[in-house]
Amino acid sequence: MSDTRNGLGNMKYQTGNMYNGEWKNGKKEGKGIFITQGGNVYDGEWMNDNFHGEGKYTWDYGDEYEGHFENGALSGYGVMKYANGDVYKGEWQKNNRHGKGTLSLSNGDEYDGKWKNNNQHGKGKFTWKNEDRVYDGLWENGEMQKVRKSGRPHKPKKQDEDMF
Repeated sequence: MSDTRNGLGNMKYQTGNMYNGEWKNGKKEGKGIFITQGGNVYDGEWMNDNFHGEGKYTWDYGDEYEGHFENGALSGYGVMKYANGDVYKGEWQKNNRHGKGTLSLSNGDEYDGKWKNNNQHGKGKFTWKNEDRVYDGLWENGEMQKVRKSGRPHKPKKQDEDMF
């Protein structure tokens, strides 16, 4: 008789983590729910023992991601709702905001544009709700870039920040 798990089943690990879902050749594969001993919950698709495909991950401290996973990481399109009220809707790559996306802050401010490795990077627009201000331009590693008359961006100096 084989000990290889196939089909639907439950597993309670010595760590206190639990899995309820589909198995294939002894690995989590298909649809399933994983609950950590600490209270984090993943409900979604699995492949080769990793979160893979569409799913929802809820952290015990209140953050919640719903979208695509690849090999255990946030990847592709997804929506992250942070416990502090901020919301990011857009593209992810290896658990980082990466590609096109919109971050709406709980205070009403909003950034809509390109991201790279979790930072605003490329063309983007930041709107300050309560200050009637908008910066629509280039970003580099999370910082606004002033455009010179030549059209080439450069990092603004401290005295230039009042212009933004």
